[in-house]
Amino acid sequence: MKLKILILINILAVILFYLFVNLATITQVSPSGDILQRSPEFRWEGLPIITYTLLIDDNADFSTPIVAKVKGNTYVPEQDLAAGTYYWKVIGFKETGVQKFTITPTVSLKRESIVTLRNDGNVVVKLAMKPKLTGAAVLEIDKVVKLENETTEVSARQYE
Repeated sequence: MKLKILILINILAVILFYLFVNLATITQVSPSGDILQRSPEFRWEGLPIITYTLLIDDNADFSTPIVAKVKGNTYVPEQDLAAGTYYWKVIGFKETGVQKFTITPTVSLKRESIVTLRNDGNVVVKLAMKPKLTGAAVLEIDKVVKLENETTEVSARQYE
C-alpha cells in the first residue's frame, strides 16, 4: 500500500513538473522589425514571478551582450542603443529563440527657438549652414546648435 502511494505521489510530481515547465514558456513580444526608438521596451509573455535573464547584442552569437536580470516581463535599457541591428533572447526556465530588430537611422532636426536647432534624430548629423558657416558642423544626438539668425539655411545628413 505504501509503495502504491509513493508511486502515485511520484507520478503526480512528474505531471505537476511537466505542467509547470510548459506554463513557464516564454514568448517574445517586442521589439522586432524596424523601429526608431533608441531605448525600446523589451516585452515578453511568461510567468511574472520569475526572474529572467535578458540578453541584447549587436552580434547574433551574443559575444558582447548587455545582460539584465529582470523580475517581471518588461525591460527598458538604462542607456540608449545606437542605430543598427540587434538580437535579443530571454532565459527563464526555458530559453527563447533569438529575436532580431533594427533601430533605423533617422535624421531629424527640431527647432527649439527661432535661432536654435536640436538633433531630434537617433544618429549624429553633419550640418551645412548658410550664409555664415563654410564647411560643416557635427551635431551629436540631443545636442543643440545656435544659428546665426532666423534666416540661416540648414541642411543635414547622417554623419559617417
